[in-house]
Amino acid sequence: MSKTKLIITIIITAIIIDTITLWLFYMSLGKNNIINKITENIGWVTKVVNKKVIEEKLEEYRQIKDLQSDITKAIDKSSASVVSIVVSKDLQVYYEDPYNFFGGYVTERKEKIWWGSWIIVASDGYIITNKHVVIDTWADYTVLTKDWDTYRVSNIWLDPVLDIAVLKIVDENWNIPSNLKSASVTSVDNNIQVWQFAIAIWNALAEFQNTTTFWIISWKWRQLQQAWNNSVYIWLYQTDTAINPWNSWWPLLDINWDVIWINTAISSVGQWIWFSIPINKEFVKATLETIKTKSKIVRPFIWINYLDLDKSIAKSQKVDKFEWVLVQDIVKWSPANIAWLEKWDIIIDINWKKIDNNNNFLYDLYTYIPWEKIELTVYSKKDYRKVELTLWENGSK
Repeated sequence: MSKTKLIITIIITAIIIDTITLWLFYMSLGKNNIINKITENIGWVTKVVNKKVIEEKLEEYRQIKDLQSDITKAIDKSSASVVSIVVSKDLQVYYEDPYNFFGGYVTERKEKIWWGSWIIVASDGYIITNKHVVIDTWADYTVLTKDWDTYRVSNIWLDPVLDIAVLKIVDENWNIPSNLKSASVTSVDNNIQVWQFAIAIWNALAEFQNTTTFWIISWKWRQLQQAWNNSVYIWLYQTDTAINPWNSWWPLLDINWDVIWINTAISSVGQWIWFSIPINKEFVKATLETIKTKSKIVRPFIWINYLDLDKSIAKSQKVDKFEWVLVQDIVKWSPANIAWLEKWDIIIDINWKKIDNNNNFLYDLYTYIPWEKIELTVYSKKDYRKVELTLWENGSK
């Protein structure tokens, strides 16, 4: 037999054997009902997979529904503490004489010149807003609540450092209103994160009350170089959601219904990027306490010139953290000088609360009031030490 015929014979024999083997295997499966079982198992697996997909979709729906519920509750709870403000002023108005008897005349008439949004921070009538909103001492301010109750402003206090003002409202009989609802303000311990949700409530275009939108926080600790109305604009939060201009002084809430900041400035060259002053309940408490005890807003000072550490400064000071502050200079006979704080010391914490990206030095300091004692942890000459000092108020040096 030739070599070619032998190969062909082997191939044909193998095909016949494989065919018989597959036929016998198939007959065995059918006899033992294995094919039906496999088919049933495939159907069961398909059902399990489909059930898992459905459950995942239902969970996504529940999460969206819960988020919607949280937003709705936050707005509903907080909107009662967001009030409208009508700014009125005596303006000169020219009247023409249609019969030309007198040639026209000029008179004064009180007219509304603006309408904005403020927030109640204490049920006994205290409202917080921006200083630049109420800087006009010749204007009259009227407050309208969500239910359209009307109140007058009896007192205005301006912050000596920040673009913040506090107002006191009374009813027509000069009594403190009894039905005010104050906002819930976040605690200094609640760390506000970049890219977390924020809810805004305000009067759009000075006309449309309770306008609401949903944002995220773009970044923290921005600084603006300009200074207006004797205010500094530093360590601000930023959001990039487009909004109509001339809408300062309204609050932003987190998803837990707490106020986290007060809008303060806008960048017209940046397509209406918004910047806001971070506030917390400790900051508000300290602010109101100085008003009640001193009849003005005073901020605590330790009289130092300092820098926030960045990577390059931290490297030059041979520290691995760049969230602390570096003392550049100290005023003689100041609290810092008396407490032996030294130039080039690095302040790490205030009363054991770390200074970091979530807790800025200035705003943490402003949760205290003048003449309180605080303890600083400082890194000095390759060692750590404690410095106890008494806070002074601005102008007490």
